[in-house]
Amino acid sequence: MEESEKKLSVMDIFCAVILIIMFAVVLAQIISRYVFNNVIVWSDELAKFLLIYVAIFGAVVAEERGSNVRFEFIIARLPRIPKLIVSIIMNAIVVTFYILTIIYSTRLSIEAHFMQGVALPMIRWSYIYACVPISFAILLFMHVKKMVFEIKCTLYPKEAISSDKAISTDSDDKKKR
Repeated sequence: MEESEKKLSVMDIFCAVILIIMFAVVLAQIISRYVFNNVIVWSDELAKFLLIYVAIFGAVVAEERGSNVRFEFIIARLPRIPKLIVSIIMNAIVVTFYILTIIYSTRLSIEAHFMQGVALPMIRWSYIYACVPISFAILLFMHVKKMVFEIKCTLYPKEAISSDKAISTDSDDKKKR
């Protein structure tokens, strides 16, 4: 297996399944409306809910792939110590944002537990809002893990490179088995 081939993560599969379901719901809505001249009342609301989940959990997929917007080109040109300071400040801002989002979205999700969908009364709004604190908790974990690695690489570049090679060698050995 080549390095360019990426293994699908659980989040990739989760988002793909949600997209497929959303596509099927919207397609059923279109066929029902224009072919059978009958409207599926709940399909629009379900498609909106699924779109929210794909958008929110898509941020986790983007973070996994390193596709989120960053300002690394500025930091890369700095000397080691200023680079570390700027990196710590930027990471502190991001971590603070993630923590605040988790706190306030959890509160919102709890408060919205008794709100129900209009066309889908069995789906509570708290189920929809719950995707925000869950995805941001995953993002926080991923970001802290990456932040620790970046600080380690900045402070101890030679040890970080050798440990990174050891990690990649271990994962390559597991792939071969």
